[in-house]
Amino acid sequence: MKIIRQMTLVFALLTVPPSLHAAYVSSLLASGMMIDASSQTVRGTVSIAFSAIAILLASSASPQVTTSTTTTQNTSASPANPVRDARALAVLSQCAVTMGSVGPADSYLATGQIEYADGQTPPADVVIKGLGADRVRRELSGGQSVWIVNRGRGSASVNGRPHKLPDSHTKYFRPEHNPAALCSLDAARAMMHVAYVGVESVNSKPAHHIRFFATSQDPNENVISDFHLFVDAQSFLVVQTKTFAFSSEAIENRSDWETYYSDYRRVGTVLLPFRIDNSLRGQRLLTLTFTSVRNDVPASDKDFR
Repeated sequence: MKIIRQMTLVFALLTVPPSLHAAYVSSLLASGMMIDASSQTVRGTVSIAFSAIAILLASSASPQVTTSTTTTQNTSASPANPVRDARALAVLSQCAVTMGSVGPADSYLATGQIEYADGQTPPADVVIKGLGADRVRRELSGGQSVWIVNRGRGSASVNGRPHKLPDSHTKYFRPEHNPAALCSLDAARAMMHVAYVGVESVNSKPAHHIRFFATSQDPNENVISDFHLFVDAQSFLVVQTKTFAFSSEAIENRSDWETYYSDYRRVGTVLLPFRIDNSLRGQRLLTLTFTSVRNDVPASDKDFR
């Protein structure tokens, strides 16, 4: 039985693309499935059909609150007076010029192969379709599993059984598969604070660290909006992002979700990564390598319903 559970876990884990991984892991934190990060041994049962990516690295043998190292406090900011650091905005502007802009009608179709941290790969490609910066659809096995986020709302279905994604997982959705959009997306949100954290090392190269967060009277809003963008100091390409993977039952139960980008190539007027690596709590989870990326495939809002 344990072997079957492990194989089920690995297969479904491999089917999930980076654009939805953080929300996906978040939605599964409440499923009751606990996995030892070092041995990858299932310690609980799967309580929802899609639950296999589950908490691959999220907890130990018993449920407990995980406090992330990411700071979410800013005493000088207020909802009525968002802080927009001039240096951060200058870096973002250069980033947008370098990588290209993503308009609301710009479509995107990518096919890729996922490789798990232990070298295993799924039997089918992942297909990601995007429209603008706020709509994405992921399909596996000809629609057997489908994930959709459309303008702050999301749903998932497996074998025709749909369920709604929690608003906390999709309200501040960012298209991780298309980092060119990240240069301007959060800066355009009305009440988003933009902070310049400093220069840090990403893959042994200096990168500008910029943090976004929305403050409100509800402290949970500060947390679910928190997002970190790392822009290479020389090329001005997005090289890393960091956000949270949440439990839907307890927002305090969260872990850092990190995405790394490489192998950039120009597709039309936009630079896009053909390799994306994901880590949870500092441990590599999987790698997505795109085999095809196109921007000439028509898309409409009905594709994301």
